[in-house]
Amino acid sequence: MYPLFESIALIDGQLQRLSLHNQRLNHSRRQLLGCSGPLRLEEYLHVPAECRQGVYKCRVEYGAGFGPVRYTRYTPRILSALYLVNDNTIDYAHKYSCRRALEQHRLGLQPSEDILIVKNGYLTDTSYANCAFYDGHSWITPSTPLLPGTMRRYLLERSELKERPLKPADLQSFESMKLINALLHPDHSAPIAVEAIKPFRG
Repeated sequence: MYPLFESIALIDGQLQRLSLHNQRLNHSRRQLLGCSGPLRLEEYLHVPAECRQGVYKCRVEYGAGFGPVRYTRYTPRILSALYLVNDNTIDYAHKYSCRRALEQHRLGLQPSEDILIVKNGYLTDTSYANCAFYDGHSWITPSTPLLPGTMRRYLLERSELKERPLKPADLQSFESMKLINALLHPDHSAPIAVEAIKPFRG
């Protein structure tokens, strides 16, 4: 298994935000593997004819070089609840293929449930997405994500999102939240009521 992967949105045959994915994967290769020569997704990926209409997730595994590519039709998850979990040692600063540290917190949950991880007292991410909270005027994302996502960066660079440190006690200041990742733009992400965020479990 390759140690890292990227998930890229494929919309009507067009791969989205490749420059941000290239930057992240090459940063991870330098930091973790000491690789100096850059990889370019646009030189490796070839979209199958059957995936050129609709929304697909393109998963690319990689290490020093590129590995397997898989295209799957994408349907957003609809969540009914998020559970706060406390983990001060979790590390997901790179998009690791091994997600055991995240998945162990999801044991016993239903498919419509997920976790919201608190690290060192601050809100971070769910098991698969960054978060954006709405205060009635602006969308705010925690400044302490486990993994700074490409969609998160895209929105911050366009001032569509603001960031600041957030603690669990700050949740009462917000009306709702949305999940954001490479395949979830806020315009297409279902809002989640803050009341759906449940107290710490375990």
